Amino acid sequence: GDHEAHSVRARSRRRSLENMYAELNEDHTEIPDSLLLYWSCYLHCLAEAEAYDCEALPEPSICPATKGRNNLRFNLDWAQLWECERDARATWAARFLNVGEHRGFVGGWLRRKLFMKEGGPLKVFSGHDYSILSVLAAFGLSEYAEPALGFGAYVVVELHQSGSVDVKLNPAPFRDAKNRVCASVDTSRVRPVVVEDMDLAEPPSDDAALRALGASA
Repeated sequence: GDHEAHSVRARSRRRSLENMYAELNEDHTEIPDSLLLYWSCYLHCLAEAEAYDCEALPEPSICPATKGRNNLRFNLDWAQLWECERDARATWAARFLNVGEHRGFVGGWLRRKLFMKEGGPLKVFSGHDYSILSVLAAFGLSEYAEPALGFGAYVVVELHQSGSVDVKLNPAPFRDAKNRVCASVDTSRVRPVVVEDMDLAEPPSDDAALRALGASA
């Protein structure tokens, strides 16, 4: 299944990841394949943080490797960073888009809240991309398209009186269509999300169980 495919990817990426970490003066030869691949999530997040830590902003250009924090941008080339993002997306897809607990409990709870027809506008703020990934899973997404969720990523859900639903995702609001860092929200990457009918497990009924589920995520 999906997890076996992820294990295959972890084994196939082993040598490239070891070489990449060696360029960062890190030796991870004793680390299991799946864990080494999993670390790509955090490596990608660090690369994103470096891209925004630059005195060149707000100019709409990728931060030069000589400015700000630059260990990854200075030692790795763009192809390695792009492969790192692909690894991160594959890992997050395996962890969130294809796991029933996140789709049914975390994402399902958010979907039910968002689709409630009574009351006024509902705004949900989260400091974690996992919330967005879980609700996208509850909407029916099973593949993590490029780009990876970036700084300020958001989902907009519109419920119409006719009963129709429009969902839009902006995965990288502070990058333009050419993936350059920018200082204001860019909507060139906003894309519609097709909402599927999903068989969602009911979340735990008590608050303590929900908090425990969130902590384990």
